[in-house]
Amino acid sequence: MKKDKQIYVHGEGLKETKFIEIDSETKISEIIKEFEAITGVASTKDAPVECYADDDDNPLDRSSTAGSKKIDKRSHVHCHRCRKVEVTVTYNGREEKFSFPPQTKAEKVFKKAIKEFKISDSDASNLVLRSGNGQGEILQDDDHIGSFVNYPACHLSLYLTPKKQVQG
Repeated sequence: MKKDKQIYVHGEGLKETKFIEIDSETKISEIIKEFEAITGVASTKDAPVECYADDDDNPLDRSSTAGSKKIDKRSHVHCHRCRKVEVTVTYNGREEKFSFPPQTKAEKVFKKAIKEFKISDSDASNLVLRSGNGQGEILQDDDHIGSFVNYPACHLSLYLTPKKQVQG
């Protein structure tokens, strides 16, 4: 069968999204193998690379086909060895801890943090999530949090900061 669909692949070791070509009969295990070839990330007995659909917290069955899992043209999948990413969000010296599957988008983390910190919608509109020490990279809404961690360090520290940083 001709590989006639491009899908977006996110994951461990990938800051930039990659495209791979599949067809409806491509097995999930083949997607994982291609991910491993692109990134150099390898499955081990203790930490196999798993593949996740954008909207499912559970790893996809490796023996399933892309078509049976509704992975089609322009679908997004996330491949990772971490089953969960432990996320710590810091805001005004306070920390909140969360646990998410690696394909979770930054937008979901942001909304959960805003709710936990009890920040109003108007105040939240002036905040962003940053990596690093609060001066780092701004996470975009559709960034997958798993793209920022590598097994076995399945933890991510994020900071809620003003969109515009005051430079002194």
